[in-house]
Amino acid sequence: MRLCCNLFFLMILNMTSLCMAERTTIRLSAPSSHLPPSPPFSWFDQCEQKSTGSTAHYLVRLLHDLGYQTQWVASDADRSAEVHSYHDIYAVMKQQLLDHKADIAIVSQADNPGLITSQQPIMLFKEVLVKRKGVSVTTGLGALGSYRGGLLPITSSLMKKSHDTKHLQYKIIDTAPQLFEQLKAGDIDYVITNRQMAKLYIRMHDMLSMVDIVDVGLFDLPVYVVMAPSEDNQALLNELDKVVISSQGQPVLEQVHRLYMMRWINYSDCLE
Repeated sequence: MRLCCNLFFLMILNMTSLCMAERTTIRLSAPSSHLPPSPPFSWFDQCEQKSTGSTAHYLVRLLHDLGYQTQWVASDADRSAEVHSYHDIYAVMKQQLLDHKADIAIVSQADNPGLITSQQPIMLFKEVLVKRKGVSVTTGLGALGSYRGGLLPITSSLMKKSHDTKHLQYKIIDTAPQLFEQLKAGDIDYVITNRQMAKLYIRMHDMLSMVDIVDVGLFDLPVYVVMAPSEDNQALLNELDKVVISSQGQPVLEQVHRLYMMRWINYSDCLE
């Protein structure tokens, strides 16, 4: 009897492994073209009519390391006239996963009710202060109360969760190009954004002599991946977590960011 039970268990295990092995291609939900460009991480290439950037590139690389082929699936948000905000785009992406039109998507929050989320963020965007020379931050954020700042919407939301911002005078600016244009023009005295984007726009706007980048211990913006709930999908996310952990400390991610920084600068006709 024990032998029969063991044989039955092995048969079920082999059948489960076979089912998981049958999935050789992972369909990635492409970031919506409605999202503002966020180079070098993500933007919509108008010439090739597809989303691109270092975040998508790195996720594809991780999945290839696990032995999967990848296929991009256009966001259903791009075909909807009812999409007006990030919340709308997120809701459409979530439904796309639950309807099995795509297998995996990239998000910027760890809490995703109704979906399963990777334990490890595939990357972290380190938020820094970019200030005009002459702006003093010797006592941290508390010294910024008398200066005018600019933040992207997602940065403002995260700042309110992690820091007391009541003393800060800042306005919400929709896109990164507008953020740095206003900083260069002197309309604002500082911006808070991630280090990679800061380096890119300081270079593009020829601002090296005008500003300083300061790490004042703000926060890191994590990037996670999500899937529809299932045992196979959870197993895939577990394997993805292991690959992410094993790749930590290697220079690959920094190299990918630099590659897409140069693409944004050199191929501006196809960017927006």
